[in-house]
Amino acid sequence: MNGKWLVAFLVLNHVCLAFGAMDQTTWQGTYYQAVPAQRYVNQNYCDEHTPGRFIHTVNGALTYPIITNRGIILDQATFHVRAIDDFYFMQGELRARGISRGKVWEDRIHYYLFKRGQRGVTKGMWSTNECKGLYRGIALKNGDFPITKPHKT
Repeated sequence: MNGKWLVAFLVLNHVCLAFGAMDQTTWQGTYYQAVPAQRYVNQNYCDEHTPGRFIHTVNGALTYPIITNRGIILDQATFHVRAIDDFYFMQGELRARGISRGKVWEDRIHYYLFKRGQRGVTKGMWSTNECKGLYRGIALKNGDFPITKPHKT
């Protein structure tokens, strides 16, 4: 076996194991502090369209809808990750659906996140055409480390 193939195999194996562990970790994500991104949008609109808090695994979020603590449904998620040393940069989008003042609405949320280490606190920002805000995610449990208390917002 050529040495280059062995190195490529070992690198690929390490990357798959690293991201596999991240996909199975249970996370609590919170979308918060939304503000208007356009002049015609008011703060009440952004407050009504802020998803809130939810519990998920990466694999679960890509496969099944998630319902947040505010009753907003998140689905059709995409997830892309890039690792540079021990830093992870994630981006993607998802569909958010809800009901406000008796009207059904739907938004496309774009998110840009980062963390240090596979299970580090995830921070970042999110945006729709009308609003933008912050995101925070923490690992709740995985077989190889203790459960931590969720972040309260």
